Amino acid sequence: MQIIKVTDEGTATVELSLAEIREVVADLDAADWGALSLSTRALYHYLDMVRPPTAAGRAGIFPGGGF
Repeated sequence: MQIIKVTDEGTATVELSLAEIREVVADLDAADWGALSLSTRALYHYLDMVRPPTAAGRAGIFPGGGF
């Protein structure tokens, strides 16, 4: 379930389930990369970093280090 919250100051928060993250990344993988805006490309890279690994050998990468 997608939840989008916008504060009075204009800050937006988007909450996506793991399945939704995978779906968005797959949709962007199939898109014409040259037609995507810079913000869409940045969102793709961020979601690709935080999504859980789908292959057993792929290690997860999380912003801020840690894992």
